[in-house]
Amino acid sequence: MLQADVADQAQLSSAIATIKKDLPPLKGVIHAAGVLADGVLQQLSWTQMEKVLAPKVWGAWHLHLLTLDCELDFFVLYSSAASLLGSPGQASHVAANSFLDALAHYRRSHHLPAVSVNWGPWSEVGSATGEQLHQKMQRRGIGTITPPQGLQALAKILLKTGLSETLNLEAEAVSQIGVVPIDWAIFSQQGIRGDLFYSDFLDSNLSIDPSVQTQDLETVTTQQQSEKAADWAKQLSEIPQRRRLSFLTQALQTEVAQVLSFSGSKRVDPSVSFFDMGMDSLMSVELKNRLDIHLGYSVSSTVIFEYPTIQALSAHLVEAYADRPNQEKDRPPDLGQSDLYDSDLSDSDPSDFDLYNASDGNVSDGRQADKEDADKESADIESELAALESLLNRT
Repeated sequence: MLQADVADQAQLSSAIATIKKDLPPLKGVIHAAGVLADGVLQQLSWTQMEKVLAPKVWGAWHLHLLTLDCELDFFVLYSSAASLLGSPGQASHVAANSFLDALAHYRRSHHLPAVSVNWGPWSEVGSATGEQLHQKMQRRGIGTITPPQGLQALAKILLKTGLSETLNLEAEAVSQIGVVPIDWAIFSQQGIRGDLFYSDFLDSNLSIDPSVQTQDLETVTTQQQSEKAADWAKQLSEIPQRRRLSFLTQALQTEVAQVLSFSGSKRVDPSVSFFDMGMDSLMSVELKNRLDIHLGYSVSSTVIFEYPTIQALSAHLVEAYADRPNQEKDRPPDLGQSDLYDSDLSDSDPSDFDLYNASDGNVSDGRQADKEDADKESADIESELAALESLLNRT
């Protein structure tokens, strides 16, 4: 057994040189290295990003370069379902695994063996272990993979994409495969019905009333999702002011318990800090998103940190509700995909934006400023791409 840091090209080069000199020919590569450094995007530093990118981006690229002269039967990259489905608080993890996916396609385009496997969470091994994390994933409709199931899936992938030619079987030109146990009935409630990426899976895994037309499917899902939308706001408007604090305290106890994966019998103490109970920054984002849905409007992204107990938060929300104009309270909530995705403007008519700008007296000045911003952004992107190319081609 040889040990080397795949992110260090010199170390890896020395290890592969030893294999070529002293061992039988290298016939396969499985790149499974990776680390996590999760955090909300606003708090993410380059140091954290680099820690996650190094083993996956540089490690995979070094393995690619250093094995180009080897006649490999397979080149397997352990990617993650995060780069397929998105994952709150894991921007660096998503970026790193997206590189692995792209590298697999790149190698295949050059007639080199490669497959990137977008693994879902494993139950007993890997970076996504832990009962609390698994419960959180299950609430999103994502299950776990047991080690025997994972090994069985890997064997099938290798036979389909890597070892087929060696065993004189018909090979399939597959560059990327997702292995993710998904409960589509639950997962579809996250506002994905209109996303064409999921259309084949949803249409084949969900039982839809045949009388419902295709164009109405998103409406069906939105209606299901909206059952909780603004339900707190509605109840706050119907109960006396003196009872609002008690109502929100009890409602927040339920939500916090679910975010922290507490058992049904465990009562959340309203006076204890969320973070003393085990809440981290990612959980605070989840709680914030839940508040948005129940209240029907977007609360401040820092509200959980500014009011870190149920007592403080419920009192703040009662006061904030009283201060909101009546028209804001009655406005239908925005049911955007705040839990997993950003707002999607793909279905908007471009002419809508022209009409909106036409009502502004500073149209020409605004467009000129937009053009200058776009030019600067393009220059920044070109600079960043050049820096990344330099990093990947370092020796």
